[in-house]
Amino acid sequence: MKQLIITCLALASAVTAVSAQTPSICGSVVSSGSMEPGVYQIPTSASGQFKLLGATEKASGGGVMCDDVYYVNELDNSHSYYGTAKTQAYDTETWTKLNSVYINGSPAACFMSSDYAVEPISNRIFGCAPNASRDGFELNTYVFNPVSTNAERTQIATVSRQLGALAFDKTGQLYGIDQGGTLYKVDKNSGDMTPVGPTSVTAKADGEFISYIHSSAVIDDKSGKMYWSVTPETGSCALYEVDLATASATKLRDFDAGIEVTGLYITEPEAAPGAPSAATELDVRFESASLDGFIIFKAPGTTYAGDNMEEDLTFRVLANDVEIAKDKVYAKATKTWPISVPERGDYVFKVICANAHGEGPAAKIKATVGYPAPASPKVTANVTSTAYSSYVKVEWEAVTTTAEGDPLGDIPVSYKVVRYPDEKVIEENTTSTSVYDFTPEAGQHAYQYGVTAIALNTPSEEGYSPIVVVGLASVPYHENFTDESVMHYYTIVDANNDGKTWQFYSGDMTVEANPEQTGDDWLITPLLTCATTDITSSQSMSEPVAVRPPANSR
Repeated sequence: MKQLIITCLALASAVTAVSAQTPSICGSVVSSGSMEPGVYQIPTSASGQFKLLGATEKASGGGVMCDDVYYVNELDNSHSYYGTAKTQAYDTETWTKLNSVYINGSPAACFMSSDYAVEPISNRIFGCAPNASRDGFELNTYVFNPVSTNAERTQIATVSRQLGALAFDKTGQLYGIDQGGTLYKVDKNSGDMTPVGPTSVTAKADGEFISYIHSSAVIDDKSGKMYWSVTPETGSCALYEVDLATASATKLRDFDAGIEVTGLYITEPEAAPGAPSAATELDVRFESASLDGFIIFKAPGTTYAGDNMEEDLTFRVLANDVEIAKDKVYAKATKTWPISVPERGDYVFKVICANAHGEGPAAKIKATVGYPAPASPKVTANVTSTAYSSYVKVEWEAVTTTAEGDPLGDIPVSYKVVRYPDEKVIEENTTSTSVYDFTPEAGQHAYQYGVTAIALNTPSEEGYSPIVVVGLASVPYHENFTDESVMHYYTIVDANNDGKTWQFYSGDMTVEANPEQTGDDWLITPLLTCATTDITSSQSMSEPVAVRPPANSR
């Protein structure tokens, strides 16, 4: 996969009259409701439906597609003077996360472009970002490598205004739209901007410390039309066509309240409108070192155009573009089908469903087949909790053997770390044997961490840490012991070692009496934060509280 060179510049773009046929437009969807964040095919008509291509983190700072990698940008421009910027790379075949880069402090502002535009042929990406002092804007060049955590920036030029939507036409001319809705032609070498005209749409801009303009643009090479997704100062996000010659903007559709579309790009249609859409929930399962397994998928319930579908379909399964299975499946049904591969190795499995209108897009998944799984990691977790912050250090022993005990030798091993019960992925792919979780939710929680070792793309059984309590309970403190899971938060000490100590019993905590020995058993609360305040000073303490039962009692 190629390195990505990104040039950041703020631009204004224009909106045009509606063309007879719109291209296949895709982009990141950020929703304040229940819609899953990710990259979707964007409906251009009022009756069209969003079609999920791949789930991603929320693209609160836009996104960009280049070299078959989609980069999702998360930014926080309200809670820090400098702000923070995080760019995450996704493989657009499988929509697995490849890597992430996190930037904070004074350089972060320079990575906070509202939109990006990919230059034809060179694949450089342009965008406009604030300078490090946050008193102006600049055109920068960025280098992101999808397989490392490095990012580089080189300034090209200062620019006179912030541009929130950027797009190249097929000749390499850069266009941009500012917050006020003026479309500009932009010189990509000097940053000079020539106004084309007003679109008559004013974009929303927010951020207490660093302004972010809620818009994105892309230009269709065939028609020369610009497509502009913009959230106005009042109202919901909408999709426009922009005429690059006049800057006139024509609204194609409004999106539902709470939905915002960013990071636009255009793809060729993958199927006829009446053909099935892609299968979903794709998975393959092979036992360790076996060449025989199963493929599981859910058949599509809509056509490629987004209309409901209730009919019998056919499906084909391909392994590295060689057909290995075929059969029938009803729309919306979940199918589990046996498959075999001829030899061990890396495979791309595809499921293609079809009807009388033709074949739909292929659903794809990568898997390495025929290799033994690595051993399950042995995991520990250590908590640091204060009145001001809490974090967890998760550690595990390096995995050096297969699950059967054979040495892995010099085969590289990586690890995935997940926090439970909220199933938050702490690290998708690391070669380290420890990570820090700095993102516990507010309050006090019991967490367990799972670590999966991956060698030759073959995952191990997940190894789990002990359950740990993160954060401090506040006073006044009350616990009624209605649920046995509360025991994760308490420490029990059998000080007299008689094997009879505190236990959960029908909604109470009890101690079994021992007539032959004086009771010495302790039930210790989780850490409490106790704050005392007077006129001149304040302090906080974090202490456990111990409860001891009367001797020889239950």
